[in-house]
Amino acid sequence: MSVVPPVAVDLAEHSLVFADTQLYKYADLRWVGNEAGHVEGENWNVVDRAGYLRWRPVESDTPLRKLHWFWHPNDEASVKGLDELMEDYTLTVGRGAQLLFNIPPDKDGLISELDTARTKSFGDEIRRRFGTAITAVLGVIFFFAIIGVFGLPAAIASLALYIAVAVLLVLRAHP
Repeated sequence: MSVVPPVAVDLAEHSLVFADTQLYKYADLRWVGNEAGHVEGENWNVVDRAGYLRWRPVESDTPLRKLHWFWHPNDEASVKGLDELMEDYTLTVGRGAQLLFNIPPDKDGLISELDTARTKSFGDEIRRRFGTAITAVLGVIFFFAIIGVFGLPAAIASLALYIAVAVLLVLRAHP
């Protein structure tokens, strides 16, 4: 397990720390550096800054609605189309990052029917394009969320994730 600030250990022993520069030595996850939903160029999830060589996957966040993060009335035209969502997916997950979509609730705290339908069609398209192989990729993407739920020590989780990625790379190289 990584060394985390004492308050985090007291509150959630198996938590993961999302941090960049100021708390870098505690960070388990890091930000991609933009909110476009894209990883620009190469992405290495094992990084070394200031002597902290560790597995630190990138999280890329982007809104479901173009150019803004919040729900607005009569704003259906701003919801990203399926092609745009697939581009976001390809340029994040396809480059080894976790993709986090912001899906805003409306004024009543509910997710709009359009947003629900668009995210469902997005998931359907991922399954259509990538078939059963997507299960392995999604396993890697959600791995860190799962270790928080099941309380695996970070060292074991990191080793398992490293092995999963290595297997995926071998399978990709030898179809």
